[in-house]
Amino acid sequence: MSKRRVQARTSPEDLVVSGVQTICSRWPFVASVSDHFAGYFNELGITLVIDPDVRDEDLIALQNELLAYLDKFWAEEKPDFKWMVIFSDGTRTMVPLVLGDGLRSSTEDLRV
Repeated sequence: MSKRRVQARTSPEDLVVSGVQTICSRWPFVASVSDHFAGYFNELGITLVIDPDVRDEDLIALQNELLAYLDKFWAEEKPDFKWMVIFSDGTRTMVPLVLGDGLRSSTEDLRV
């Protein structure tokens, strides 16, 4: 079965989550990935639980990889919902990524 036919039967939400999970699987400090769709807000929320001792540089690199993937997906697939990626180290929530964010270059506002 062709990749395009499989994608045609897979919802955009599932494709996004699958791509995020694939990216996160390459980063050993990501402990878990979960998702939820808030229909009222028409928004896909993805939560990443990360190790509390992750280096800021590594977290920024992951965030930028996710932003690049999500920007490309939205440009190509044009889904009709928004997204947000939430980061937590188990003790506090970090500044999330949201649709329209630019690449991160400093550690200045990583943690709330």
